[in-house]
Amino acid sequence: RSNFTDFDRFFREAGVEVRFVTDPAMLERCHVIFLPGSKQTIADLQWLRDHGFEAALRRRIAEGAFLVGLCGGFQMLGERLEDPDQVESSRVESPGLGLLPIATRFQREKALYQVEAVCAETGLALRGYEIHMGESRPLHDNRPVVRIQARNGQAVNLLDGAQDDSGRVWGCYIHGLFDNDAFRRRFLADVRE
Repeated sequence: RSNFTDFDRFFREAGVEVRFVTDPAMLERCHVIFLPGSKQTIADLQWLRDHGFEAALRRRIAEGAFLVGLCGGFQMLGERLEDPDQVESSRVESPGLGLLPIATRFQREKALYQVEAVCAETGLALRGYEIHMGESRPLHDNRPVVRIQARNGQAVNLLDGAQDDSGRVWGCYIHGLFDNDAFRRRFLADVRE
């Protein structure tokens, strides 16, 4: 469990209450659920399962809640986690939550980038950073969340993230996404609507 700073800006938003959830019953009144980055994605996903969060997450999604995963949280939302070199755990493969059409393969090299991007749906400009051990790939049709236009100042044209058909379950690798005021406010407007 790390990278909780991705959600710090919500503490200063009027009309928004933020809380850290330690029991699945605490999700009952949540309109948005965030899965933050993780340094031990497979182990943390197993912890969520062992403590009853998987069923609670599925129930809240069915009731209309948003579920957003960033970095490791994004990886958890996919169909599977592959670790053939046992970089992160002793498991070669582990099922994800199966909420997004992606698979993640862990690698020995860590990706470290400052990024400039745009929101794939709105074109809003975004800045943030990537720091992760895995690469996620779409397994079939995928609606990306962002288009990365620069990494460490070098021009690129990369799609990142995935979202479900409802647009309420999504994730990507970019940390600091919600530090972008226009993006955060648009997200909150969508939730309120």
